Amino acid sequence: MAVGTQPPTPHAWMREFVFNSYRFILKPSAGHDWNWNDILQVLVPTISAFESFNEDAEPTTCPICLDRHTAPRMLLCGHIFCLPCLLQHLATSDNPKFTKCAVCGDVFYLKNVKPVHLYAVHPSTSTIDLTLLRKPPHSQLALPTGHLYPSSLIPPQETPPSFIPTVFTFAKSMFATPSSLDTLLINDIHNLQRQRERNEGDHYTQMFIDQATEKVVDATHTITQSFDNPVLHQLETHQHDLFQQLTKRGEYMAPDNSRDYFFYQSSQGLPVFLHTLDSRILLHQYKSYAHFPPTLSLPVEHIHEATMDENLRKRCKYLSHIPLGSDIIFVETSLKNVVDGTTLDAFKEPLDQRKSRRNAKHRKEERESARAARRAMILENERIAQQNEALSSASFPQMVSTPRSIEEEDEESQLNHALALSAAAVNSQGSGPWGSFATALSNKDAAHNQRKEDIEMFDAQWNAAIQQQQQDGTNEENAGGKKKKKKKTLVLGAVGSRRARL
Repeated sequence: MAVGTQPPTPHAWMREFVFNSYRFILKPSAGHDWNWNDILQVLVPTISAFESFNEDAEPTTCPICLDRHTAPRMLLCGHIFCLPCLLQHLATSDNPKFTKCAVCGDVFYLKNVKPVHLYAVHPSTSTIDLTLLRKPPHSQLALPTGHLYPSSLIPPQETPPSFIPTVFTFAKSMFATPSSLDTLLINDIHNLQRQRERNEGDHYTQMFIDQATEKVVDATHTITQSFDNPVLHQLETHQHDLFQQLTKRGEYMAPDNSRDYFFYQSSQGLPVFLHTLDSRILLHQYKSYAHFPPTLSLPVEHIHEATMDENLRKRCKYLSHIPLGSDIIFVETSLKNVVDGTTLDAFKEPLDQRKSRRNAKHRKEERESARAARRAMILENERIAQQNEALSSASFPQMVSTPRSIEEEDEESQLNHALALSAAAVNSQGSGPWGSFATALSNKDAAHNQRKEDIEMFDAQWNAAIQQQQQDGTNEENAGGKKKKKKKTLVLGAVGSRRARL
């Protein structure tokens, strides 16, 4: 959503946050079609619904500092950052009032960010705690059965107050009260003070922490002034008194012919619901939804992800309050310790079919995983081969011949033809005193004997030249008595050359 445009109604943009179980605390003046400006605080779990079945899941962290959130704030795009990190991110931008999200790049204004309360979620892979919820027909509010139904405190079509524990856990939206909102903002101030102590000595980081603290304090004063209304205080006092009265009475038991919907949801408020087949088994055991146990702790056998659409809404009418496009999870459990053997025998066939489908799906996923691993290995081997080939070509470049003209190719072919004719003529006429080159290469013995004869002939010529030189020198000294400058004479032979002074 672009900044500056009018936010749509809740069901148009809330579906982006449903998978993470985001819930909203609203202004008391907010109507049914509330928007982003009516939100005072966003309630976000530390772990998503899918990760709640992973015991090794890590809580969410700030995308900027990569640490646990301190005074978290949500942007209009849905990403969450620490308030000091946002202030530091804004300080590095050209405009101190707005900049782009560090994750998705959407432009945001600091005045449009919303405080976030991160509530802890405890993951578990073996068991799940479920709570029985009750939802009147055509209502968007589903709360646990017990003291509150029926009552004027929470009418079916009205938004409940946020100070009630069950409302705070299960309601998608709730009205803010001064006491509940002050508690959440004061918690941010304490976390900022602890963060400042941990960064002692880092004056740059402490500067942004101090700025964040000032903004939280200012927001607390602003909200306190907005709630400084006798009517609002009187309404909250009346709600607290009525809630105390309702908790003292006995739990309300709905009649067997009640038209209300009953279903099990995760006790942590996550969009995790009991599988439909398990609900049918419980109905066969207890004969009525109103007689279901208020809470259950069941072993987890399998989880199934689904997306809310029209077909799923028709099959599961009790989930009609879930917006279309929302991601939800159905959990398949074991009911051996809850229902008797007769009930399990009555549902043996559908339970076996569900188990068979689960095993078939597991085998299919394993095959696809193995196939994907093989494809990845093949691609990796091809990449390594191409890399090695590229390195080999770069280190030892191949000799690439340049294209030659037709005239050059004709001259070369003519020269090769002439050499071939010459070699044929020599072979046909016989070899000379040295023999042909091809014959010498093919006959090693003849070449060795020929080389020996050449060396002996050269040595004889060399010795004769030396003797002649000595004799000429002696004759000149006897005749004139003067020494004559010797000349250098190069004697060439078949196997080499030597210099002699003459």
